[in-house]
Amino acid sequence: MNLLVKNTILCGLVVLLSLKTFGQIDPQSSPYYANGTYDVLNEAHTDVNPNVYSFRPDVPVGETFPVFIFQLGANGFGGSAIDHTSYDIFMEHLASWGYIVLVIDDASAGLPNGGSFSTVYDWYNGKISDNSHWLSDFANNDKVVVGGHSNGGVNATGFLQDHKQEIEGVVFFASYPSEGILGFGAHNIADFPGYVLSIAGDEDGQSTPSDCFDGYELFEEAACKYYVNIDGLGHGGFGDYDNPDQPVGSIGRDNATASIRHYLVSFMELSMKGNQSAEEHLKVEDFQPNTTKEYESTCPFEGVDEDDDDPVDDDQDDPVDEEDEDPIDDDEDDLEDEDPIDEEEDTANLEEVELELTIFPNPTQSTVNIIINEEIETVSVYDNTGKKVVVSISENVLDFTNLSKGVYFVHVNNNYIHKVVKQ
Repeated sequence: MNLLVKNTILCGLVVLLSLKTFGQIDPQSSPYYANGTYDVLNEAHTDVNPNVYSFRPDVPVGETFPVFIFQLGANGFGGSAIDHTSYDIFMEHLASWGYIVLVIDDASAGLPNGGSFSTVYDWYNGKISDNSHWLSDFANNDKVVVGGHSNGGVNATGFLQDHKQEIEGVVFFASYPSEGILGFGAHNIADFPGYVLSIAGDEDGQSTPSDCFDGYELFEEAACKYYVNIDGLGHGGFGDYDNPDQPVGSIGRDNATASIRHYLVSFMELSMKGNQSAEEHLKVEDFQPNTTKEYESTCPFEGVDEDDDDPVDDDQDDPVDEEDEDPIDDDEDDLEDEDPIDEEEDTANLEEVELELTIFPNPTQSTVNIIINEEIETVSVYDNTGKKVVVSISENVLDFTNLSKGVYFVHVNNNYIHKVVKQ
């Protein structure tokens, strides 16, 4: 094999490697960073104290949605930075994915308790029993999740411990259950049977990652629980408010928003709706934001064999023959004199190449081509809500012409997933 042929092979492999699909994603490339498919209605409810601000999908009667009840973090003594709008970047956004969100307008500090949650939950139950109120038409009362930021999350568990069988899940933004004082007043949530999401910030000095993780571990009987520590995220990154003592963190506002949206929406989509695409984005490292510093869960990814922790086909890990570490023809011994490329360095680089899936052009306005180094057995396409869509397939070509503009996920052979943008 002459030098020209060898260099051509090397360049080809480098090109394929540069098109490799897998690897953690930019947070702002997450399918959950953008709004969902629903327009959102918002409303202030002043017939309850504390007041409630709601977000819900703007649809005709006939569709029901899971409910998320969320309490604000607390302002310090005399502070007013946090108000009911401070978490709209997450709450209104979640509603656009098909959820009813009830924001409890209580940012007061003090000893943790579930008083505000209890008041609002009683109000909510009254409304779903009132045939004239929209909650009776749209709320799925079997899918209720509670949560909050910082002190709001502590209050959520104060409420949760007395409503374990009624509540499906709990979400902590830089928060955790109260351990009481010398154990007195500690929240009893070890036997909560639902779903748990705890998001911590690596630069949060108020609700430290270690405290959040300890709180996560207290849920001993949860159906599934997830702990995430976001790199560079400060306490103020969990809301959109101005408090110099609670900075967003070095991650920056946009990536903080994108990272939290990714985990909040994927958790809700999987836990409340059983969305397959959400499971991959929540659990599989390749589809998590690259701002993820730590991730732990009691529920492994169910899309692969139990004995295989890698959703990517293990047979693709090493394209080089096991008995020959050098894919270049060994018979050309005289290349050693004429080849200026370091053979050992080339071989080391080639051993790391994983030839997997390439789809192009991307973005596309019409068709895309699939290139994969194995026989294509199955191809399916899902939109960013996890709904399977119908496309025309001819050999290795998919036709997106009739699809609406947006983000889609192409699944090939149940092992490979590639995001495609339709323009």
